[in-house]
Amino acid sequence: MSRKKELLEPFIINRLFSKNKLTLLSQLFIALSISCYLLLKPLQAEQLTLCSQNLKLFGSEKHFKSAARAKKIAARISSANCDIVALQELMGENENNGEKNLDILLDTLNREYRGVFTSGLLATKTSNMQTPIIYDQKRFKLLKKDKITTEELPKLSKRERPRKFQREPILYRLLDLKSRGTFVVINFHSKAKVFAGRDPSGTSWETYRMQMAEQLRQVVEAITANSSEPIFVVGDLNADPLSSSIDILTGKRKLRDFELNCVLSKSLKSWCSIPEEKHQTLIAVTEFVDKKTLEKGTYVYKGKTSWIDQIFVNYEHSNILKIADTGVVWEPKDASDHALIYIKTNF
Repeated sequence: MSRKKELLEPFIINRLFSKNKLTLLSQLFIALSISCYLLLKPLQAEQLTLCSQNLKLFGSEKHFKSAARAKKIAARISSANCDIVALQELMGENENNGEKNLDILLDTLNREYRGVFTSGLLATKTSNMQTPIIYDQKRFKLLKKDKITTEELPKLSKRERPRKFQREPILYRLLDLKSRGTFVVINFHSKAKVFAGRDPSGTSWETYRMQMAEQLRQVVEAITANSSEPIFVVGDLNADPLSSSIDILTGKRKLRDFELNCVLSKSLKSWCSIPEEKHQTLIAVTEFVDKKTLEKGTYVYKGKTSWIDQIFVNYEHSNILKIADTGVVWEPKDASDHALIYIKTNF
């Protein structure tokens, strides 16, 4: 080896080593940067399509009629691309009978539209009308289902007889497997106006709906006090968006206001001598729905259209509704006497 080569060799080796060292450090830095980005990057908001559908006594007819109507209900659910559907008026005097009727709908939905829906059904003992949810089992995991019960509803006056929920609201807590966030869906079917002549208050059962609304709002407030998750109250409220029971459910009014400061108008709205509450507990989707959509309504009775099916969210997450795409699906018309209502939103 020449003297020149001997002198150059350590220099070449050092240059190569330094170059490799630099490359390794660069690769390490890039790898760490990517890891930190993935760890610190906020989870992307996922779109959720939450729907509600009154099934019009589904399962009370003969089996072949239920199967035919299941196809039409499934068509609505597919049309709205629902991820979760709160259902009302699924008939079944117990959980087994309810599940048999629900399976007719699930089998049709999953077969005809390649769905992956499963159900959460918790039968209420206070009615043979059940309020389950169905949901995309690839997207969501059901963590909890529970009845909202009470020994006695709040009263308008001490002279009133004790009442309970006509149909217990059912609380479902779900995990979104994409965003890893949890949220609550409360499915509620309030007292209808049928047999209004039997109502001693002469308000088509609005005072009863007000009592149930007060109790349900208190439940939502208790959950909100201990949790920051979104809470959706969904279902057939059997009440116009401007009615007193909706005012009480949202927290604009309290039941106690009607002892001295508020009265019911003939249209079942609140006439009060005191201002509305500054802080609401729940926000109704109808506060953000355009006039054209509102006019479609969710129910028609004697030619009059009304919006009695609702979706609410707790006030802390009201942005969910502000950015939501809201609509109703009436076709096929003979699927039910109620429209399917939906919101498409990110949360």
